[in-house]
Amino acid sequence: TRGKFRIMSSCGNLLTYSVPTPPAPTPSPVATCDKLTVKAISRDTFELTGTASAKNGATITALHYYAFDGNGKTIQAINGGDGKSTSTVKMTLPVGSYQLRAYAITSVGHVTSAACTGSLTVTEEQKPSIDIVKTVNGKEHDTVDVNEEFTYEIKVTNTGNVELKIAAVTDTAPSQVTLIKGNV
Repeated sequence: TRGKFRIMSSCGNLLTYSVPTPPAPTPSPVATCDKLTVKAISRDTFELTGTASAKNGATITALHYYAFDGNGKTIQAINGGDGKSTSTVKMTLPVGSYQLRAYAITSVGHVTSAACTGSLTVTEEQKPSIDIVKTVNGKEHDTVDVNEEFTYEIKVTNTGNVELKIAAVTDTAPSQVTLIKGNV
C-alpha cells in the first residue's frame, strides 16, 4: 500500500511515515520485423526489401530472407546484410509456389511478424514452338507420275507451352503442280 500513515506510539507521540514510491520500471528491449515488400524483377527473380526496428536498447544485427515450398522446406535463404534495419536482396527461384518470410536478427532473438511474410508463384517460361510435317499420299517421301492426282498434307502441331494466336504457314507448290481442291 502506498500513502502516508500515522501510528500512535505507546508514549502518546504521533509518528509519521511515508511509503516511498518505487522507481518506474526500466522498459524492456524490444525489436520487431516491420515490413516485407516483394517486387518482381523477371519471371523468376524478385527483389525483397525488409524493414525492422528496435528500441529500449535492443539492436538489429541483420535481416534474413527465406523462401519455403508448400511443405515448409527451405528452398532459399539469404542474409540481407549486417547491422542494418532495412535491406534489399534479390532472390531467384525455380518454378513453384512459395511462402516468403523475413526475420530480424536482433539482440533479443530472431523476430518476425505477419507483416514480414509474403507469397509468390514462379510460372514456367513461355516457349512458343511448332512442328510441321509434310506428307505425299500419307508418306514422308513418295514419287508421283505426271498428271497423277496425289494428296499433299501439311500437319502443323503446337509443341510449345503457350497458345499460338497468330501463326501462318506458307508452302508454295512448284509451277508444274495444280491445286484441284483443298481444305484447312
